[in-house]
Amino acid sequence: LRPDVEAGSEAHERLCYEALKAEICVLEACQGRLLGRFKGTDESAVLETLGISNDYDNEETPVSSEPTISLAKLLEQYQQSKSDSKKWVPNTIRTYQARTNTMLQFFGSDTPVDRITLNECREYAKMLRLLPPSFALKGYESVHGLTESVLKERNHSKTMDVSTQRDYLIFVRSVLGYAEDSQYIAKNPMIKNLIPAKKKQVRLQRLPFDSKDLERIFDRDTFMNWVGDKPSRFYIPVMALYTGCRLEELANLHIVDVFRVEGLYCIDMNFNNGRRLKNENAIRTIPLHKVLTKDLKFIEYVDRIKAEGSQRVFPELTLA
Repeated sequence: LRPDVEAGSEAHERLCYEALKAEICVLEACQGRLLGRFKGTDESAVLETLGISNDYDNEETPVSSEPTISLAKLLEQYQQSKSDSKKWVPNTIRTYQARTNTMLQFFGSDTPVDRITLNECREYAKMLRLLPPSFALKGYESVHGLTESVLKERNHSKTMDVSTQRDYLIFVRSVLGYAEDSQYIAKNPMIKNLIPAKKKQVRLQRLPFDSKDLERIFDRDTFMNWVGDKPSRFYIPVMALYTGCRLEELANLHIVDVFRVEGLYCIDMNFNNGRRLKNENAIRTIPLHKVLTKDLKFIEYVDRIKAEGSQRVFPELTLA
């Protein structure tokens, strides 16, 4: 520590003691910043915790004139980034509107994002646990200023499902993660520990449709009357049955997505040509059953549509 202080002496022990005490103060100050007790560049509060006077420096510290981005502005940028990357479509934005509104109401639309603390995120998670299902329709048009104690007094007999709580908290973590990546904040205050674990899914004891259900759905007269002259109505339900694909995935098929590999016809699910998939895990190649390729002549239909100049398998369908 000091070359003029002999190791093991009383002075040396005293010096080590003071150094350790100072280190503890520094760690407490750092913890205070993480927990939101010190915000921004409030150095005087930190120095006070360390027991250090700030009188030695009478010069004013220059403060940046550039304002921190507000939460409302951050959410606009976040949504725009999702739209630009094709991960969100207009319908997705509407799906997330309730989560967006709740976040803005609780934290404040004009709040600078670097002022959102871990403690506030804790309070947000507590509030969600106590809110009733569909809370916006049950007297909670706004959650501004809503506290845990108020909700406990109301003692709702039924509260928000854990899965819904997860959706709301994951959304906040994603938005603030975007803020961290964009260097608007140093660290995401919505820590993973605040997000409840997934509910264990109870496996279905039966298939969604049994054989009698399928017989009713695909009854020849009923089904063909509904199909009319639209190929999409004929092929998409049957392809969904044999491939397990989502209806939107099949509706967005392009001609180039139907191909043959080693004698086996397949369809390819990807993000090409503006296709919408649920997520990256939905990218896959699926073999087609012979009922589709031979009995129902799906390949002949695709060849005919291709010869007519269409790029899409079901050109009569339009994007919603």
